[in-house]
Amino acid sequence: MKKLEGISQGEKKFKSEVCTIGIVQHVNLVRLYRFCSEGTKRCLVYEYMPMGSLDS
Repeated sequence: MKKLEGISQGEKKFKSEVCTIGIVQHVNLVRLYRFCSEGTKRCLVYEYMPMGSLDS
């Protein structure tokens, strides 16, 4: 799960981009399963990566 805080991006634009990311499937990309948005706090729930974090 990735937490995003203090993002000033508009709610509608954020949801649109998340929906686009959610439908993209490729062997080299981690799959996005869910997202949550409450005010300026946002969470992205990605596929589990057993061999490292998303930034490694």
